[in-house]
Amino acid sequence: MRERLCGLWPEARRRAGALARALRCAGWLFVYHTRLLFTRQTVFLLVGVSILLAVVTVRAAVSSAAGCLRALQAFETGVFILLSMGLATRDREKGTFEMTLVSARSLHQLILLKFLPAAFWSLALGLAAGIALDWLVGGFPLARALFFAYTTGLLAGVATLCLSVFLRNGYAAAGAILAAAFAIYAHYSGQGRQAILDPFLQLFAETPQRPTIGLLLWNRFYTLSLAAVLYDQTIRRMRRTELWLK
Repeated sequence: MRERLCGLWPEARRRAGALARALRCAGWLFVYHTRLLFTRQTVFLLVGVSILLAVVTVRAAVSSAAGCLRALQAFETGVFILLSMGLATRDREKGTFEMTLVSARSLHQLILLKFLPAAFWSLALGLAAGIALDWLVGGFPLARALFFAYTTGLLAGVATLCLSVFLRNGYAAAGAILAAAFAIYAHYSGQGRQAILDPFLQLFAETPQRPTIGLLLWNRFYTLSLAAVLYDQTIRRMRRTELWLK
């Protein structure tokens, strides 16, 4: 038994070393892509969005859980759009996209390596905004509100990424998605229609009409399914280099 354990010890050390190297590499890549993510323009726009959220929240005297959910949803959508608009176009603008094409990593790996830091920081900023709103109104269901706002923002971020590949311009894609998100929100925020797009709002309304669990799951299912379709279209477009580089 002792001999068997002694024989397993070098293998365990080897695996632990490989895991440590993989974690160090993942951490380095995360820090590297985070530095690329937060450009001067992006930081300026994020500060502007945060100030706008604070001003609108105070001016509108948000005091209900439903109002906090709307504010958090708008904030997460804006943050995801701002962090996603340059993920695919940055290499093209710097003239380094040819190096990306000959990389040993697949397009899925390259896009996910860039998108995961954006998703992480969107979650972190959304959590900070949610805590601030929770303090402002004296408490509301933060976890459920953040889940709904984050998945909605995720869809907006993937849509921005997809459109930036088709337009080959991140700023134009961000502007178009912001305009579309505002138009959709304005249309479906009316009484009697918000349950179709935002059934979670009914959970936090002052006189809630409790939606079924099936409706809530279906809402998130079609949201994440649409995000998956847009991601697939992004990869397909980037593989057609003659269209992407023209």
